[in-house]
Amino acid sequence: MKLHTMTIAPTLALVGALAALSFGQDTSQPATPGPSPSAGTGQGLPRVGIQATAGTLGAGIQAATAVTRRSNVRFGFNYFNYSASTSKDNIVFKGSLRMESAEALYDQYIGAGFHISPGVAIYDDNQATGKASFPEAKASR
Repeated sequence: MKLHTMTIAPTLALVGALAALSFGQDTSQPATPGPSPSAGTGQGLPRVGIQATAGTLGAGIQAATAVTRRSNVRFGFNYFNYSASTSKDNIVFKGSLRMESAEALYDQYIGAGFHISPGVAIYDDNQATGKASFPEAKASR
């Protein structure tokens, strides 16, 4: 039996929001009404941010870059692989789980470290397999 699952954008957005409080929200300048001179240039944010993650999609790495003073784009890849086998009452159980995914997200910082992160899964190869086997019964004489 082979099971294929599709990771959907709301799940990615939630995991992205929980994975890090912020990649680079500009807290160096006080919030003032009206546009600031650096509002469209990304000044105050790191040019590129890199982060290692661990979550429901597996271990991953993400990279982000500032778009504006209060937003950035983020790309990431996640990987997890697990296989196991056991036996009970002469039945052998084998299973494996492989999760590979890549995502693209847009982080919009609203304030106080809070941000929303809509995104899409641009690659999804999540698979689970399982097998149970038992020896054939021998005819008795």
